[in-house]
Amino acid sequence: MTKPKADLWRAGRHDLTAIGAAAVDGAIASRRSIRGFLPDSVSLETVRHLLAVASRAPSGSNVQPWTTHVITGSALQRLKDELFAIFDSGEPEQREYE
Repeated sequence: MTKPKADLWRAGRHDLTAIGAAAVDGAIASRRSIRGFLPDSVSLETVRHLLAVASRAPSGSNVQPWTTHVITGSALQRLKDELFAIFDSGEPEQREYE
């Protein structure tokens, strides 16, 4: 007779907890900020996958404050052009908060 899956999970939960903790430690320790990007396109499938995974990330007090927009093609180029023009103008940044 086989054990129910819940019993098998409970029996090994300490091992799973250690593995999970190690994975979180590894993800935090290997985290880095990237500020230089290649001009290569990213597939829509990859973008959708990343957004689906990111939507599972915790937020402070579970407020989930994010709003996501994905633009491509001419709309993306217009946004880039506008942002470069603002940057090149030398105008001080207007912050939404202090």
